[in-house]
Amino acid sequence: MATKNKVYVAGVGLSPSTERSGPFVLSAAVKALLDAGVTYDHVSKSLVSKDVTGGKSTFAAFNDDRVIVDLVANRSLLGHGIDEISGARSQCVLIAGVDKEEAVAFVLVSEDFLMRWPYLKDSSMLVSKVGRSDGSLSQAVRKVWRLRGWGSVKGASPRGESSIELARADGQSTPKWKDVECKLDGKHRLGYNPATETKQVSQEDLEAVQATGKTQQKTSAFKRRGGDLAILTKQHDFVAKL
Repeated sequence: MATKNKVYVAGVGLSPSTERSGPFVLSAAVKALLDAGVTYDHVSKSLVSKDVTGGKSTFAAFNDDRVIVDLVANRSLLGHGIDEISGARSQCVLIAGVDKEEAVAFVLVSEDFLMRWPYLKDSSMLVSKVGRSDGSLSQAVRKVWRLRGWGSVKGASPRGESSIELARADGQSTPKWKDVECKLDGKHRLGYNPATETKQVSQEDLEAVQATGKTQQKTSAFKRRGGDLAILTKQHDFVAKL
């Protein structure tokens, strides 16, 4: 199925179920928002897999109950999110589901959204085609990392066909790692390269992408990282604010 209006994958997140720092689906969503460099304020619709424990309450930690959260069958998640954007019903959609023992999250955006935040163009991927409904969500995440040139992708051995076909939004060929290693992008905001290693999400990461202008929750979903606040601020300093 080809898309109508153009749809882009601006951010992705992957969390294994072995992470103990908090709900692993929320963890993947935090990673996807950091990767895209946006806060939950930018999200106009959220989709959560019916297979996720906690359902609609999964994103309560983002502190914005104005965002509609719908429960969708896991295999239909990407298709529904793409329809939201291509049908011009939403500008930015956050999706969270599961794939085997991994939580998977995507930030999908429209072309108008991409133009408003031009830094996204270099790292976003155009959805050229929606593949099989039983395609692998985690393989789609790894395909984004490969197209960005983020090195040898951890877990990249065949584990099913990707659920979507992707192309670089800037029309360029896949760069070499040496050309993107020092680039300020999603791996900079995360503080590591998720294509080659996995780290736990911190409470500071969550707070960096929570809806702004609201009183943040006093309860912690994740452990605090602590340490040098100046370094943490620099790491998150170009998460886009409305």
